Amino acid sequence: MAWKKVWAIIWTVSDFVRLMWPYYMVLTGTKFAYITLGRPPEAPEQYLVGVLGVVGLFIGILPLLFGEKIQKTLGWLSWWDVVIEVGIIVILTLLVVPANVLFEVFVGFFSFGSLPSGVNFVLLPKAYKMKW
Repeated sequence: MAWKKVWAIIWTVSDFVRLMWPYYMVLTGTKFAYITLGRPPEAPEQYLVGVLGVVGLFIGILPLLFGEKIQKTLGWLSWWDVVIEVGIIVILTLLVVPANVLFEVFVGFFSFGSLPSGVNFVLLPKAYKMKW
């Protein structure tokens, strides 16, 4: 049971390093270097950008590691963010999309096994063979 948690942490850290590290840490380090130097950093200051990127990483992670209240608050804010975004999409859809199109989409959710009119049957098998 404990090994599941260990592997979850290892997997998460390796994914973070692989996907997020190069982009966000260089961006953070560049911003911190700009604030520190008062000008955009140049090539000789790339070590400073790297160090400040790591400092930015720790500044962002430390409150989450030790603050359960902060983590719960961020979860609550994220939930409301999703509610607001979905609400805006629903409102804009109701205001912009014509009623007959909305009805056609709604009926499409319950019409299994039928293809819409105008389907190109030559391209249809190729779409199923595509590797997603």
